[in-house]
Amino acid sequence: ADALASWTLPDFDDSAFSGGGSQPTILITETGSGSPDYVEIQNVSDQVVDTKDWVVAMNIGTTSDINAVHTSYWHLDDSMAPGEVLYRRDDAQEPSTGFNISWSGGGTGWAMIVDGGGSVVDFVAWRYDAKDIESLNTTVNSFPVSASSAWKGPGSPIVNSGLSTLRRAGSLDHDDESDFFFATPDPDDWGVQNGELTLPFASGRMPGIGFDTFSPGFGGTLQTDVLGEMHEKNASLWLRIPFEAGDPSAIDVLRLRLKYNDGFIAYLNGHKIAESNAPAAPTWNSSATAARSIEESITPQEFILLDALQYLVPGTNLLAIHAMNVDASDGNFLIIPELFGIATDWTLQHFITPTPGEYNGESFVSFADDVEFSEKSGFHEDPFQLEITCDTPETTIRYTTDGSEPTDTLGTIYDGPLTIDSTTVIRAVAYNYDYRPLNAIARTYIFLDDVLTQDGEGMPTNWGPVGTNYDMDLDVVNDPRYRDTLKDDLR
Repeated sequence: ADALASWTLPDFDDSAFSGGGSQPTILITETGSGSPDYVEIQNVSDQVVDTKDWVVAMNIGTTSDINAVHTSYWHLDDSMAPGEVLYRRDDAQEPSTGFNISWSGGGTGWAMIVDGGGSVVDFVAWRYDAKDIESLNTTVNSFPVSASSAWKGPGSPIVNSGLSTLRRAGSLDHDDESDFFFATPDPDDWGVQNGELTLPFASGRMPGIGFDTFSPGFGGTLQTDVLGEMHEKNASLWLRIPFEAGDPSAIDVLRLRLKYNDGFIAYLNGHKIAESNAPAAPTWNSSATAARSIEESITPQEFILLDALQYLVPGTNLLAIHAMNVDASDGNFLIIPELFGIATDWTLQHFITPTPGEYNGESFVSFADDVEFSEKSGFHEDPFQLEITCDTPETTIRYTTDGSEPTDTLGTIYDGPLTIDSTTVIRAVAYNYDYRPLNAIARTYIFLDDVLTQDGEGMPTNWGPVGTNYDMDLDVVNDPRYRDTLKDDLR
């Protein structure tokens, strides 16, 4: 009875508890689909990991095709030290991928770590439906990669975050205060949240869920094996996660995110803060009140803890989880908790998608200024260099020359003056992570020599029902009565 009353408190003697231990594991700990796009990975174990011939692959962000993958890769060095964090960004600053990923803040995307033998070590995808992930069948670094039948479920995104930055916990479970900490959001920090926590269960390296090189189910999601302690013996597990917090007043709300099978009760410093599929009066061997499918269990569920912040104290805190299987004989069990402290940025923001009653989704500060062109629209005889600029600092400019509207994901990235030597219609926008494009500005540069030789091949397919003579009449162009003055007549 005493244990039931006190095990959720920070000062409880947990010396008899089993430690989690860590396996040699490299994870994708963060991806960013802003400006620039980036990928961060971390060795979340206490061992050196042999990464010889490993690559990090990324999908092509300009298409929604899940099988479209860049044929250039981030090639890892031969090893990664314990806790080592590496990242690559797709702009000119180092360390750079050397190619443009072109992810968009509201679009689909994925990143994947593949080892030297072609096995998927980790995989992160966002805004794809389960049916899309099921159709994954592509080639990475000459190895075929496809999803197995573990990717089943409703037609809703496996990851459905409104944020353009996808983050996941990393590092080790030491069973002490270093396991967990709150980090103040910092746009210059490529690994800010919960950088010292990983609490997945069951042994083995962390491969992508459901890939055909591994068995379906929880497979490589798991890191601490509790099969011997729980199966056919007890449906309950008590999990204690000590962590350090700074000033709680710097945090506005707590958010708990879990992958679990089948139920849980969460406590912060002895106070219940969240539960699911849990009995009203739990005991030391309680079972969950309902089962969860594998697909439900590997999809993170989030709980906004509006009243829990009052229990957070400066210094040492304790997140305790009473995790429950639906039955002691059930072969599936999972608990992966993450606790986040969310600090509100009081800068005026625009939100892309309304989220009433939930934490805010993706936002931006304002709209970028319109781009400016070094040359006005008009007629030209000779080639010239066209510069495109924007007064909003640190913006990326995209442009098109086919008449389509550029966006923050569509169009060619402007990286220097363009040579204009033929009739060209150019449209351009500017944007960065905090500033979205507002207007696509167009300029038309006409070279009359091109006009005089225009044929009918370039007639737009959406011209409409009214017929026209799109090509120039060569009888008129070459007529001695007009040919010497025709260019001036067209101005």
